[in-house]
Amino acid sequence: MQTSGVVYIAMTPDGQILMQLRDYGHGESILYKNTWALLGGRIETGETSQEAVAREYREECGRDGEFRFIGAYQYDGEGPLRGCFVDVFVTSVEESFDVQDLSEGKKFEWMSLARIKTLGKLAWQQEKVIPMIERALQHA
Repeated sequence: MQTSGVVYIAMTPDGQILMQLRDYGHGESILYKNTWALLGGRIETGETSQEAVAREYREECGRDGEFRFIGAYQYDGEGPLRGCFVDVFVTSVEESFDVQDLSEGKKFEWMSLARIKTLGKLAWQQEKVIPMIERALQHA
């Protein structure tokens, strides 16, 4: 299977992580309605996962960043990405910031890993990313 998606963890020095509450689809059918998720997206044709994660960060947060690959997981949930791999990256930010463009979600919130763990099921089976986040925090 090929890698078809990317996820990024935008993290502050004190371990706050940017999360997105997915919206209800605005009349369209979407997977994981009203579910918390890390940010990311699909890899476009001709893109590397490194290029995709940088593009997604610019589109979603309006910023540029440096990304470090920390792992991958296989998505075996619903939808067309079933069976594909998702590359996971981390980027360090100096401090939390507000996300102004809410075109891709209901709201954004900075959360501790402890809080993220209480959310239960995350969109796109991203609970599989939690051990990668724990390792990243140990090496921060």
